[in-house]
Amino acid sequence: MVKWIFVFCFMTLSVWAQSRDKICPPDKPLQDKQGWCYACDNPYAFDMTAMECAKCPNREINSAGRCAVKTCPVDQPMQDQRGWCYDCARDFPIETSVEDCKRCPNRRMLHNMCALKECPAHKPMQGIYGYCYPCTGEDLTDVEMTVDQCAKCPGRTFKEGRCV
Repeated sequence: MVKWIFVFCFMTLSVWAQSRDKICPPDKPLQDKQGWCYACDNPYAFDMTAMECAKCPNREINSAGRCAVKTCPVDQPMQDQRGWCYDCARDFPIETSVEDCKRCPNRRMLHNMCALKECPAHKPMQGIYGYCYPCTGEDLTDVEMTVDQCAKCPGRTFKEGRCV
């Protein structure tokens, strides 16, 4: 019985090790530390070795220790601190550099975050940290906001720096 348990454990470990060391297809040559394969032009950053990252000339290990694209695609021009690329329309602030933020004419730096200059109609209020909120359906008692932002929503009252 012990022999069969040992054989089962050995075979399981063997299969697991092989799945992590699989060979990725040519269209997805990058393999992260979990064994997943990715294309060189994928706009996200991955946890992988520098040697693995070097398989793609358009990628490098960034300051966060992740394999990221050197330049984000045109439709996702902002790169955050982790190395992920974002489009300009995201309705949440992105932690990025001033240079990356300037790539989007509809955004501005606000509290070290790149936030929308104007929130979308379905979330018209903007908190002081750049997040956009709807007029109804959300409890905003913990959200700091200016009186001007609160005034965008009828039925809400500005009280002690909050829009309630």
